[in-house]
Amino acid sequence: MKDLRTHVSRRVIVETDSMTVEGVIARLTGTTIELENVILLTEGAAPRSFDGVLVIPSDRVAWVQVP
Repeated sequence: MKDLRTHVSRRVIVETDSMTVEGVIARLTGTTIELENVILLTEGAAPRSFDGVLVIPSDRVAWVQVP
């Protein structure tokens, strides 16, 4: 996975094997990405907001887009 340390506090789009989400990178560890202010992006459906922090294991991340 691309080095995202310079993008902490930036809004990104993350695709995993089961979902696509948009959120602000709150914290990065060697094995996880933690996102705040998360919006679930589902094709054909209205975006849904998440409360709290979404923790995504790095090995489930297909790609990260930094707009």
